Amino acid sequence: MATQTINYPHEIDQIQEPVAEHKVVDSASQLIRESLIGPSIWGEKARRLVAIHAAHDNTVLLEGESGTGKHFLARLIHQCSRHSQGPFVSVALGSTTDDVARAVLLGRTRLRFDELPEGEKGLLQLSTGGTLYIEDYLDTSSNLAGEVARLTEETGLVRTAGGSVRILLGSATHQSSYQTRTSVIQSRRGMICERIQIPPLRERPDDVEALAAHFVKQRCEQLRKEQRTLSQNTIGVLRSYDWPRNVAELKSVINHLVRQSKPASLDAAMLPAYMHGAGNSSSKFAALEIDLDEEVKQFEVNLICAALRQSRGLQNKAAQLLRIRPTTLFMKIKRYGIDVADFRPPS
Repeated sequence: MATQTINYPHEIDQIQEPVAEHKVVDSASQLIRESLIGPSIWGEKARRLVAIHAAHDNTVLLEGESGTGKHFLARLIHQCSRHSQGPFVSVALGSTTDDVARAVLLGRTRLRFDELPEGEKGLLQLSTGGTLYIEDYLDTSSNLAGEVARLTEETGLVRTAGGSVRILLGSATHQSSYQTRTSVIQSRRGMICERIQIPPLRERPDDVEALAAHFVKQRCEQLRKEQRTLSQNTIGVLRSYDWPRNVAELKSVINHLVRQSKPASLDAAMLPAYMHGAGNSSSKFAALEIDLDEEVKQFEVNLICAALRQSRGLQNKAAQLLRIRPTTLFMKIKRYGIDVADFRPPS
């Protein structure tokens, strides 16, 4: 199965095809159980939702804060659907201009979305027989969003020269912004589709231990290390931390922990100091396991995110708050993979 991810940070005639429902085979059901880790209410719901949405071709909008796993869930729906033998292609259009979006999706500029020429290699053509996942959907222009909405209002399929493509959408939300985002979709975007709203990790602490254990096992296998176990005090710290960057941050912390550890137990003293609170950070030195570069990186990331949150995503203002040059802030944002769009208010 081919997977292709493309990001474009700069600046579709309706299909009259009945919606088909398809049975999710046993192998797909097993993949869902193995991939979606966690005993929380959300974990149970997520496993049902993936099975449901893998069984039809309707457009699905995945909403959630950065790092909650929208891309992961979109790919899992693809893997369990009848399109699984085709490619999974994702594109982040964001604030892309309409002309650039047409070039990216169709393979040439100044074409209408009902002109899908044979031989052109836009992403829609490259996705034929599979799934195209469009990230940052709510950050696209109204015209572009309207084109996608017209394409997908009957089914989630777009017809190309070689077959058809299923469309999945993703949108980053902010804290307490679900209602605002929903109204934008229904009015200005004109999109009618099914939604999966992914809760942040801080709202499902029951999943933290299971996810952490899964990432430990996964990372040990990748590094060909002896399996480690999480101590109870480590689990306690992980559960009490609020995970501002969600599952992506948990995975990053665990990967760092395994990489720096020695058999067999992963103790809380090995966790980054910022997770302990100021009063307990000295325990890191007692274990002689502190990684200064990692601590500095996490400290910088947290400060940059706080400044972007206060400036509502305006990088020049955030740079002023941090008392650094805008070019310096831009380089750090790029280096740390921070998505500025996550901090902008809904338009």
